[in-house]
Amino acid sequence: MVPAWAWRWTATPPAIASLRQNLNALNCTSGQVSQTDALRHLETAAASPFDVVFLDPPFHQGLLASACNLLESHGWLADTAWIYTESETPPSTTGLPGSWRLHREKKAGQVYYALWQRGQG
Repeated sequence: MVPAWAWRWTATPPAIASLRQNLNALNCTSGQVSQTDALRHLETAAASPFDVVFLDPPFHQGLLASACNLLESHGWLADTAWIYTESETPPSTTGLPGSWRLHREKKAGQVYYALWQRGQG
């Protein structure tokens, strides 16, 4: 499945190059990669909500909960959006929004990954 539209935020040039290669490999011609501070960007109101979000912030900086709460509070998520997260701690300890329902979680090495669905209403 090719995404209709994809937007990636990162601050490091090597990650930007890699993400652009991935968009090309997926034939996602309507994607965008931005070199920016993702948290600062998430503090602005969303133009339209996303159906699927992937979050893999740098570990040991407390960024996951901040990013998730900004997604929730600034209109970045569709009513039943799916959110994939990666973190260094179990998902239940990360302070995520209460309206998110944990669908599945696993651990690979030292990385916890989880799939959440945003609840309706």
